[in-house]
Amino acid sequence: MTRGDSALDGIAPPPLVRLATIDEIPTLATILARAFDQDPLVDWWARKDGKRTAVIKEMFAYSLRQDVPLETVYVTEDYSGVALWEPPDGTAHGLRDTLGELRLFMHVAGLRHLPAVWRSIRMLADHHPHTPHFYLLAIGVLPGQQGRGLGEALMRPVLERCDLEGIPGYLVCTASRNIPFYERNGFRVTEEIKLPRDGPPQWLMWRDPSSLGEGDAGS
Repeated sequence: MTRGDSALDGIAPPPLVRLATIDEIPTLATILARAFDQDPLVDWWARKDGKRTAVIKEMFAYSLRQDVPLETVYVTEDYSGVALWEPPDGTAHGLRDTLGELRLFMHVAGLRHLPAVWRSIRMLADHHPHTPHFYLLAIGVLPGQQGRGLGEALMRPVLERCDLEGIPGYLVCTASRNIPFYERNGFRVTEEIKLPRDGPPQWLMWRDPSSLGEGDAGS
């Protein structure tokens, strides 16, 4: 069935998702900054002065510059949402240096709040699984665009690859309201951790590859 046939039948076509390109990084960072502006973790991390929006964009641009070349970042064709994954070989993590991250979060948090933010980052890093996996670092859909299936569409290419290749998935859920969404896509909560200095709770979520992927591969 063509997309045109589906539309004629009154069924909305699935959202179009593709790999992001390097020249789109400023746009992708803006999308993620808008999507995460009220996220509990980002809100706690980010300074509350006039530089707030700029530093949140800077934070996402930093990760995007590492991950887009690895072909694990997906964007919707209408620029409504972005999914930022890291591959199981740990390449993206290896490209990041501690000093670079420290400088980045000095801008993001401000000098006074930096010690608490940096402790939270190291705490999350200490809990990061050692088993090879695809890591969903961030997925964001613009305000007002939720409910269109964009989140699931953005995750689908990598989740299908996980199932096909037998690779787990991992993410840190930063808001309890999002747990059911991730559970519908095969993730489960493995641990809840509390960040220092009244930081928001975080839910570590793991996804085992579906056995259906192996069967589909041979059909």
